[in-house]
Amino acid sequence: MTEKTVMMEEELISFETAKLAKEKGFDWECELVYNELDAITTDFIIDAFNKIIFEKYAPLIYLAPTQCQLQKWLRIKHKIHIKIEAVAPHEVYRSILQLLDLPENRTTPAKLGYQNIINVQTTETPEEALEIGLQKALKSIP
Repeated sequence: MTEKTVMMEEELISFETAKLAKEKGFDWECELVYNELDAITTDFIIDAFNKIIFEKYAPLIYLAPTQCQLQKWLRIKHKIHIKIEAVAPHEVYRSILQLLDLPENRTTPAKLGYQNIINVQTTETPEEALEIGLQKALKSIP
């Protein structure tokens, strides 16, 4: 059986996912943010030089990373790896969360024991499957 490679588009997380990410402590540098009205804005570019601005407006804004940035943060910070799987023969996708047992200095999935949490909801695109996986991963963080 051969594996099919699918190219994914680089997409921003949704407003709903951005709210969950903020609640769970996501604080990586982002070029874009959502305002409280669910609109993407560049008025608050967040970087090391204007953390004061971020802190002042923090209740009103939500960082808007790409799906890949948030996926990496979940893997590094919370040891949750999200992979996308094509479900044959219908060309649909689903996400699989892997709760990893990673040593502190590693950022790639280990072949050690891990627990899979499979999202049974299928989607038409891998990006939609990743968004669902990101939300499930964030909701699993205490």
